Amino acid sequence: MLWSSGLTSASRRLSGRVFSISLTAAAMLSACAAGAEDFPSIAQNFPVTIAQLPPSAARPSTPAPAGEVPRPLPAVRQGAQAAEAGGNAAPAEAPGFPDLQRELADADVGGLRESLSSVPSIVGDGCNPGGAGSGGKVTVDRLVIFGENMTVSGPTLSGGPPAVIYEFPQDYRDIQSLPTAPPGVVPGAVPVGVIAGTPSFQVTGVPPGGANTIVGPSASYAPAVEADLKQTFVDRTGVDSGQVVYTPASSGALADGTDYDAFAYYNYVVDAASTTPGLNVGFVKLAENVSPLPRDRVFFNMSYFHNSFFSQDLRADINRFMPGFEKTFFDGFTSIEIRTPFAATLDSTQSYDASAGTGITSYRNVEWGNMSIIFKGLIKETKTSALTGGLMVQCPTAQAIRIKSVGLDQDIARGKDLVYVENQSVHAMPFAGFIWAPNDRFFTQTLLQIDCDTNGNPAYANVLLTDNIKQAGNYAGRLSYPTYMYLGLSTGYWIYKNNRSAGLTGISPIMEMHYNQSLTPYDVICQPGFQLGEDPGSVCLINGMTGVNLEWGARSTLTLAYVSPLGGGTDRWFDGEVRVLYNWRFGPQNRLTRVQF
Repeated sequence: MLWSSGLTSASRRLSGRVFSISLTAAAMLSACAAGAEDFPSIAQNFPVTIAQLPPSAARPSTPAPAGEVPRPLPAVRQGAQAAEAGGNAAPAEAPGFPDLQRELADADVGGLRESLSSVPSIVGDGCNPGGAGSGGKVTVDRLVIFGENMTVSGPTLSGGPPAVIYEFPQDYRDIQSLPTAPPGVVPGAVPVGVIAGTPSFQVTGVPPGGANTIVGPSASYAPAVEADLKQTFVDRTGVDSGQVVYTPASSGALADGTDYDAFAYYNYVVDAASTTPGLNVGFVKLAENVSPLPRDRVFFNMSYFHNSFFSQDLRADINRFMPGFEKTFFDGFTSIEIRTPFAATLDSTQSYDASAGTGITSYRNVEWGNMSIIFKGLIKETKTSALTGGLMVQCPTAQAIRIKSVGLDQDIARGKDLVYVENQSVHAMPFAGFIWAPNDRFFTQTLLQIDCDTNGNPAYANVLLTDNIKQAGNYAGRLSYPTYMYLGLSTGYWIYKNNRSAGLTGISPIMEMHYNQSLTPYDVICQPGFQLGEDPGSVCLINGMTGVNLEWGARSTLTLAYVSPLGGGTDRWFDGEVRVLYNWRFGPQNRLTRVQF
């Protein structure tokens, strides 16, 4: 009895639901027939069905108010009329069925208004790899000028035979580590050149002695030192763009009876392509094919940078690619986006080969950049505008920077890491976005973002010339990226829009201006013979962009653009950029999903 009673109850519930669905369907059909003027798009997709309804299914017509012309129902297809008349006309066409996907795509389901739904993507200006301040200076050779049998006369130490240029073993990297014997009997000391003229140095203290006692060559002797020493360095390293740097903390004069022997240590310093992990791929900001509005999509960006700046003597063409996806939550009011950039760019490991005389070499490689996670949310919207905000977090996923010696020689280059910068920096980048679209054709939008390096990267310079560079004596400090402000403004107009097309549904030319301003100074860390980072001063990058958005169907958008820098000097980080962006939207489609930045 229990199972019989349950079955009877379930049958009644099912019958009731079927009856309710039948009534609902009948009511919708009646509404379509009697009120087609209120739903023109539905009437157009059901012309035969509505026209063939029996007279009993239609309600009596209501006269139009005075002064108002009634809107007629769509005409019945001629084929159907001929069939009813029994004529010999062509057979009637099959009844038309609605394109439900396009009907949903065109339906305003709440949230953003229709005018905002037509706003296309902000393209962005690329955030090119490299840039002023990204490099550094690294010692690739170290030599000693030795002058013997010299005498003191006031603040000058001079006399004796012409000074000899020596290459000392790494064990004798400064005057404090020298043995008491003259360099001629220092184990491993090798003469590599001579300075023309009589040696002459400015000194502090009488008599001179120990480190920091030699200020530098005197004015009359300095040109010969610069010329002869520079040529020796060039012959040894093959790099003619280096800088000869005197190191007083390593230099000094030692007494030799009644005379003095001078030891002046010089480093040969050259530019390094980059000392900031991830900059060889580029730090990607928010305004890179992104919407400040939450949405469901997958995307792929391609950027070609011509003559991207790395140092005064190094520019390179870079190809960067960035796949990613975004997923909405909480009824579309928030989303999470993930980006994974990589590039065919300069290798994060730079090499110095002293034996080959090639200097620092920056090879090409495919490098992963720093991954980004973006949290977005809608703050406020009106009929023609929307305000959004969120936080972008850049994670340290790029390779560490290493400048590695691969040569075999007696000086600093002996198969060791010269510079090592770990990638630990996390960037917190809050942002706000605003859209204004007074109609379904014209649009303008802006993004404001602040980029803050929260913790910097630990950096090591191999001052001690140890096999393992990560020693306490080689630790140089944390190298931080400056705080930046990014401001982008975009405007455009849909010159073609047809949401019912099965192919091309929209064309919109677009123009943008991007302003990137450093707010804090660049970090520079100096160690004996090393400089990590450079300070180009206040950096102001202004880049202009022109492009076109091509919308295909209800889900796809292809964007083609060209970016041109408007500044010069350190405010010009590349000579031009070509951008190709693709977006594919997934999930339920409506007008809201078409909104792109």
